[in-house]
Amino acid sequence: MKLYQEISYLPSIPEDFLSFTLSTESLVTDIGYGVKHYKNNKLVNPCIYSYGQIDKGLLSDWILKELKDFKFSLIQFQTQSPSGNLSSTHVVHADVKRKYALNYIIKTGGDKVITSWYHEKGKPLHRTKSSGGKQSDDGIVNYENLVLLDSTIFQPSKWYLLNVGILHDVDNIISNRESITLSIK
Repeated sequence: MKLYQEISYLPSIPEDFLSFTLSTESLVTDIGYGVKHYKNNKLVNPCIYSYGQIDKGLLSDWILKELKDFKFSLIQFQTQSPSGNLSSTHVVHADVKRKYALNYIIKTGGDKVITSWYHEKGKPLHRTKSSGGKQSDDGIVNYENLVLLDSTIFQPSKWYLLNVGILHDVDNIISNRESITLSIK
């Protein structure tokens, strides 16, 4: 089963287009969902997460032209930032109302930032949730109940297709991790 795939035939976004404005922006200061999480018996430091829809302009025009073969519903910018001076984690979760995302990595957030996918014991593999404020379709997910499926380190200036309807996390964030994300239909 493929959980992610680099789409190597897609071109890198021109640097000049990576200066843009957001039409909306949301900030989530507790991506731990109000719960303490332990991964490998260590307390997880949840990152700060912000996202926003990209306004019409050079970047959105370029994406619409260069990615015309993909059917997507939304172009967003997302940032995961470390909380304090500690290595942080975008805690395990499934995305809201989408199964697949096409992500372009602008900044990795550090050389050892790892994205991992999991299967929760006794639960279905696909866990797309209908609303925010919870980790999965049925609420809180504990790392102790997870089986690791795969992990990878994404490289900057590349496009990746990800299965975001399966539980996943992003670990070892030490600086701002920035990406463009498209919700794939």
